[in-house]
Amino acid sequence: MSVMRSHSFGEQVLYVNCYTAGLGAGSSIVLPGHSHLYVVASLGADGRRLSEGEDGLPISLTTPLDADVEAGAEVTVAAPPSAPPLRPAVTEKDPHLLFAHGGRADFRGRNGAIYAFFSAPGLGVNVKTEDATFTLNGGKLTVDGSFITEAHVTARVGGRKRKWANFSYWASELNEFNTGWTFINGTCGGARGSGSFQFGLAGQKRCEELEVHTTFSTATCTVGNWTVTIRGNHVFNWISGPAHRLDLAFGGRGDWASRLRPHGIIGQSFSSLSPRHGKTDEYPSAGRVRTSAMAEGAIDGEAAMYEVAGPHGTVFPFSRFDAPADAPQLAAPGALGGDATAA
Repeated sequence: MSVMRSHSFGEQVLYVNCYTAGLGAGSSIVLPGHSHLYVVASLGADGRRLSEGEDGLPISLTTPLDADVEAGAEVTVAAPPSAPPLRPAVTEKDPHLLFAHGGRADFRGRNGAIYAFFSAPGLGVNVKTEDATFTLNGGKLTVDGSFITEAHVTARVGGRKRKWANFSYWASELNEFNTGWTFINGTCGGARGSGSFQFGLAGQKRCEELEVHTTFSTATCTVGNWTVTIRGNHVFNWISGPAHRLDLAFGGRGDWASRLRPHGIIGQSFSSLSPRHGKTDEYPSAGRVRTSAMAEGAIDGEAAMYEVAGPHGTVFPFSRFDAPADAPQLAAPGALGGDATAA
């Protein structure tokens, strides 16, 4: 692509001999001898080539030229900067939240309550928290804390079929060897008993574009460009409450996070490039402590707004489950999504 005639300082439209691939409103171009990129405002006839007798195809710029351009100068389209890879968002131990794009918070949860941790169009991940008591620092510190003990994934799959795919990971089904044969169960295609499945270590199930497989005590679920990893583990130095816990990691590929704008206690951290920092618990070296942080300051609203009615519920004030994939805004409080059949 080359300039058809000379252009002077201050002009804001270039005339070129053709439009090359990648050129369009919002793209950037490079001109020889110019120190910065120019952003394209609009084209005269996208996709056309110059016809005989025409003076050139126009490229309107968002800013004027800061130097002259000679006829015949080559114009190249600058490659868009690659998006930085998304770091996984992680919840681990009792539970500590490590957010996408940085930041952290702690989250105690209400004993026995189920929270929407991740919500995107057609995909939801809920977790259950239970109170537990354990020790740290060689038994010098007793902690009255909590752990995630259940993880429930709900997806709408199959395109126009709008098929339900649900599965759950139950830490209570793990044995003393931190494994088992029945810690995963779910359904593919509707109500309880319809396409139901159950397995433990070394199991696998595919339901349209949702796939879950297990290796020892780790379950990996992929839906489109999202990956959810759920790992069972012991509650070490256990005194009371659940003896096993779940740690989760959420990962995204491509531009899904920017397009789908997920929400939920940990999912919303994918929707902003700014790190999220919230309340964390302080652990003394000895004595007894009760955790209390509920991710205040790192989440929209308060923790109670993320509680859902059942393991595979998708209804909460910030739900994205029923939003179209190209919806530009998050659901406002009160704009509630639908509910899925529990596995």
